[in-house]
Amino acid sequence: MPKPGFARRYAFLGVDFGSIDTAFTRNGRKLRMPDGIAHYLEHKMFDLPDGNAMNLFAAHGGSPNAFTSYSMTAYYFDCTENFEENLKILLRMVTTPYFTEESVEKERGIIGQEIRMYEDSAESQVYEDLFRCMFREHPVRVPIAGTVQSVGEITAQSLYDCHAAFYRPANMILCVAGDVDPERVAAIAEELVPPETGALPERDYGAPEQMQCPCPRKERVMEVSMPTFALGFKCPPPEPGFEAMRREIIGDIAAEILTGESSPLYQRLYEAGLIDAGFSAGYESVKEACLLSASGDSLPSCRDTIAADRDLAEHRGECIAHFLKGLLRVEPKEMLLHTSHADNKRHLAGSRIVLHRLHLDIRCVRPECHVNDPLHELRRLLRGHCSVSRQVVACQRDSDSKTDKGLSINSHQITPLSSNRFGILGFKASGDQLSTIIRIR
Repeated sequence: MPKPGFARRYAFLGVDFGSIDTAFTRNGRKLRMPDGIAHYLEHKMFDLPDGNAMNLFAAHGGSPNAFTSYSMTAYYFDCTENFEENLKILLRMVTTPYFTEESVEKERGIIGQEIRMYEDSAESQVYEDLFRCMFREHPVRVPIAGTVQSVGEITAQSLYDCHAAFYRPANMILCVAGDVDPERVAAIAEELVPPETGALPERDYGAPEQMQCPCPRKERVMEVSMPTFALGFKCPPPEPGFEAMRREIIGDIAAEILTGESSPLYQRLYEAGLIDAGFSAGYESVKEACLLSASGDSLPSCRDTIAADRDLAEHRGECIAHFLKGLLRVEPKEMLLHTSHADNKRHLAGSRIVLHRLHLDIRCVRPECHVNDPLHELRRLLRGHCSVSRQVVACQRDSDSKTDKGLSINSHQITPLSSNRFGILGFKASGDQLSTIIRIR
């Protein structure tokens, strides 16, 4: 993407190989790699026969980094000078595997420390618990970095096998932005990237997932300043390609108008002191695994300002009722429950703006992703996939949080609220602790 006059230049190289790609068939041979090998390989790709790539980038003014997700590994840099030299380092780095048993063994301790750091993070653990409870077979239920035990099984040869299988031109993408010459970038890539040979491996993500979640909730006791929670609804995977892209756009926008900062639900929960500014929701899609989720921290209990659980549940129901009525284009006068006319008009206007943005977002991506009736798509997504059997709640709390700290979720505290004509099903906790999420069906 040429940007004439821009001082800083960027290059991003993505490999279609993530933490879930541990089982695959290559050249008729079935392979099962240790969990965490994609992340391990990301670390070791910076080793080159003539030194470490980090030092080479630094010598040319480049600022590199990398990450591994469930579905991809990415390497990138930015610089203000010596762009071509840095690009050559990046391309040579990802196409030159260089692993020794000594260097692999040395990295094992470093990655083990990183895994323990994630194990001490409430945010990481709450999502890993969510995935483990939601998926029975899919490898997304395994942490991206693996476990200390699994990385202990990684060898130099297993790294070479994964690199040969996935670090290939047909399985990589290079994106460049800044004051650059696209033809020159293409020429450098053609010069340094080896030609494609053979077919890509066939990946195996396990047996198809049943939509019913194997475990409905999980609570973990950790040393945390505030309880952390995550709620998810398991969704059937869409067809790959443009349908998956369209579903992700619709899911993200549905979450935004339900729980975005301008929504009545967010404002009520925030003002009640049950969530903080870190509360968010969205749609996540990993190959053959999809979910709608919401997560955040629960602030200290607001029992002094809330009369009873029943009152808060009623307020949460109002918020979703407003939203659904807005989607159904009911006149604002029919929405005057306990909020002002101005609040209702503002949320109706916001809903219509978001729906308009849904049209624009999808049409800007590709014509094939166009949705003729975004209202219908939003309602179908929410009502079709948000059901009790597909729901998982995960929570991290301190050992004494039941008495004085925010949200607490476990099997004997949470009870379902009855649904009404808007299809609302919320959750309330006994005693002083109140959950913050409601469900729509």
